Amino acid sequence: MRRLNWMGYLQQLGRSLMMPMIALPAAAILLRLGSLPWGSGGWEHIGELLTYAGNIIFTYLPYIFSVGVALGLTNSAGIACMSALVGYFVYDRVTQFFIPQGFELGVTSGIVIGIISAVLYHRFKETKFPEYIQFFGGPRFVLLIMCFVSVLFSMLVVQIGPYIQTLLVNISGLVLGLGGFGTFLYGVMHRLLVPS
Repeated sequence: MRRLNWMGYLQQLGRSLMMPMIALPAAAILLRLGSLPWGSGGWEHIGELLTYAGNIIFTYLPYIFSVGVALGLTNSAGIACMSALVGYFVYDRVTQFFIPQGFELGVTSGIVIGIISAVLYHRFKETKFPEYIQFFGGPRFVLLIMCFVSVLFSMLVVQIGPYIQTLLVNISGLVLGLGGFGTFLYGVMHRLLVPS
């Protein structure tokens, strides 16, 4: 019975990941339209604008995923989405402050922040406080606690981030050093991990 419960959670996570992926075709269309020969008609600024708009979606993709995952996992609870957005802002700025050389988890961190926001929402949405501070109770408490949890997640990433980066560089160097067998190994792992 426990296995079915985890399968249900994974299916709900999969459905919640589909929502932010809708932004990817929009970005692709904008980039393609931006690459059309607008300059031949004297409208080169239109092409630049469309290309810039498409690139913006890719720049903010982790934010889009954090909000989309929280939205999907909480049945469209607005406070969970707001918590995910604020949480990702906190995570991103704190992490960039302590690791300025550019280590980032990208979309993965957005997904994790969205999951954390959804878990906190389900855990704390019914929180009751004394009457004089009840304003911070209920679903509003999720936003408050998410800020602190995001700082903790940032510090965890700051501590283990350089080790993860070194591990990934070493693994990629190992796979590249294996030549043809490394290509085969990459292909096998890709087929195992990416559904088709």
